[in-house]
Amino acid sequence: MSQDSLTSFFSALDAALRRTEEHPVSSEGAKGTGMIQSVKDGVLHIDGLPGLKMGEVLHVVDTSINALVMQIDRDAAYAVLLESSQGVREGM
Repeated sequence: MSQDSLTSFFSALDAALRRTEEHPVSSEGAKGTGMIQSVKDGVLHIDGLPGLKMGEVLHVVDTSINALVMQIDRDAAYAVLLESSQGVREGM
C-alpha cells in the first residue's frame, strides 16, 4: 500500500471517529437496513444500502459496533469495523 493510500485511509478514519465522538451514531432516521454478507479480518461486506458515501459511519444493528465505509461498489459496500467484531456475523 502506498504512502498516499495510507495517509488517505487514516485521514478518513480520523475524520469518521471525530464525527462519531461529536455526534454518536443513532439507529433513528437510518437510511435502511443492509445485510452483512461476510465478516473477515475486521472488514464487513454489506449489501442493500444504496446511497452510502465514502467515510460514512454505519451502526451494526443489535450491537454497539460501528463501521467506517471505505469502498463502495455498484451493489455492495465494504466497511472497516471500528470496534471488536465479536457479535458481528453474516446475515445480520
